[in-house]
Amino acid sequence: MVKYSKRLKTLADLRRFLASQISALDRNEIDENRLRCLSYALGVLSNLIQDSDLEERLTKLEQAASEAKA
Repeated sequence: MVKYSKRLKTLADLRRFLASQISALDRNEIDENRLRCLSYALGVLSNLIQDSDLEERLTKLEQAASEAKA
C-alpha cells in the first residue's frame, strides 16, 4: 500500500498531486483503477476546498458589513 505524505490543502496542491499520479500511471507505477479512484476523490476534495474558501470569504464580508454599520 502506498502512503501519501502530501498535504492537500489548496487547489494547487491537488493539481500537482494529480499530475504526479498521472505521471506515475505513465511509468506503470500505479494502475488505471487506482488513478480513477484518486481522481474521483480529488474532485470531491476540490469541491470541499472551494466551498470552504467561499464560506470563509462570505463570513469575512458579513463581518465587514456589520462593522461598517456599527
